Amino acid sequence: MRFETRLRPIAIVVSVLALCSTSACIDIPDRVDASAGKYLEMRDGPPRMVDGNGNYVPGWWSKFDGKFNAGDATGEAYTFKTWLHFNIDDPKYYVVAQLVVTDIAGNLAIAVSDKTTGEFYEEDIVYTFGDQISGDDAATSFTDSDTGSSIALKDGVLTFELKTDGIDIVGRATEIFDRPLIQTTAYQAGYGDLIFWGNIRLDEGALTLDGTKHTLAPGSLGLYDRTIGHKRTTMNWNYVAMAGVATDLANGATATIALQGSVDKERTKPFVDAKAFALWVDGQIFKVPQLHFDYRLNDASTRTTSPWRVHTGSKPGDDGLDMTVKPPKGRDRMFHRRNKSAELWLFERDFNQYYGEASGTITRGGRTWSFERLYVLLEDAYVVL
Repeated sequence: MRFETRLRPIAIVVSVLALCSTSACIDIPDRVDASAGKYLEMRDGPPRMVDGNGNYVPGWWSKFDGKFNAGDATGEAYTFKTWLHFNIDDPKYYVVAQLVVTDIAGNLAIAVSDKTTGEFYEEDIVYTFGDQISGDDAATSFTDSDTGSSIALKDGVLTFELKTDGIDIVGRATEIFDRPLIQTTAYQAGYGDLIFWGNIRLDEGALTLDGTKHTLAPGSLGLYDRTIGHKRTTMNWNYVAMAGVATDLANGATATIALQGSVDKERTKPFVDAKAFALWVDGQIFKVPQLHFDYRLNDASTRTTSPWRVHTGSKPGDDGLDMTVKPPKGRDRMFHRRNKSAELWLFERDFNQYYGEASGTITRGGRTWSFERLYVLLEDAYVVL
């Protein structure tokens, strides 16, 4: 992995003073009551994302046409972040890329896993105290003036062109399904985020690794993550992303399915049970009350794990999901990518991604669909800003 930091001539003490005004110097509750968010009830979006008191308006929205007024939030400026991120599940490569803007830094990151060998290719460029990466208030368009990279989501079409020394990716994808997961999660007063987690199908694309160009398969499924908000300064989570084709056990019909979800783990502060997860079957979005991640650490020092069970704890016949994620065929462990470090703009990070193959069932409206060996991304992460 290459990690590059580019500093403008500003004293580093500025960043230290900014940090002192955040989590180390204010009282943050251990837990926030999430009931006011009604996160299992889809509602019309509010007229603005932040209310007149400087707090995020919580809820799961059918759409959001309101004002993107994150600047009115009372949360510390240092914690504000916005990004546009996407994944593509090509038959040979799993591609992840993003452009991020924060109060004091910008980030261009690409990670590519070879699904045959498990080899990872990574580029991670951080610009600190710079404005090389810029994005609009709605997080639909981001550019990096230094590399000429860009990601944009407009009228249901995602276009991207990212350039680094070792990895380039360019292409276009179209949004699929009836709607993304659109949700504003409120944390402590003044803190929260608005997410748009959607699904895409690749129209065309190319990946260049160390000078060799690879065509990405049209029709490959993927997702995007469009996020705006003031983040908590201590975050600990599990995350899952999956898309593919499943078969109706009753009649053999097939449908495209997808899952995106994140849940707070015990070290998050404040802990919020925000139900930030959704399932899609044949284009239709739905939620269930819980999402569970069951696995054990085989080695705490390396963070290697057992197979994972990801499930909703639903009764047979009720809406829900139950799947097991195991190492890809022919391997004795899942592919594992780990970033463990402290940087100028991070106090601590232990970020783990696992890639495996999932088999299981998904039930919606009394119909149960089965799937086998769908490629899955899992995360186990702890980050202190």
